[in-house]
Amino acid sequence: MKDTLTLKFHDSIDAFDLSDWNAMVDPDYPHLTHEFLAAAEHSQSVSNDTGWQANHLGLYNEETLVGAIPLYQKSHSWGEFVFDWSWADAYRRAGLEYYPKLITATPFTPATAPKILTARSDEAEGYQRTLLEADL
Repeated sequence: MKDTLTLKFHDSIDAFDLSDWNAMVDPDYPHLTHEFLAAAEHSQSVSNDTGWQANHLGLYNEETLVGAIPLYQKSHSWGEFVFDWSWADAYRRAGLEYYPKLITATPFTPATAPKILTARSDEAEGYQRTLLEADL
């Protein structure tokens, strides 16, 4: 693996080339495709106003996209199919802020999927490790 790996956050799926993104998505999970995520953003279903601000993470080897995680900064827990209201309440009672929170999810979709996306190559495991261990 080259030592030229860089991480970058993007506030829209449109920052990624459609074919580069989709090359990393398992075809068994169509709700992770560029088209699906773009439709959510373009329709404003995913936006600051709905509490789903896109904040996708891209991993680049020089200029080439080699990994990504679909991420969203959330200002509430609606639409996640995760029931963390008690955690949010516990934080509030302790005088702490629970929101905003950064999550990897497919908005409004109760389906599981592998969300650590990497290029299919001999370096895939290293790219996954880099994404998971990033000090953001």
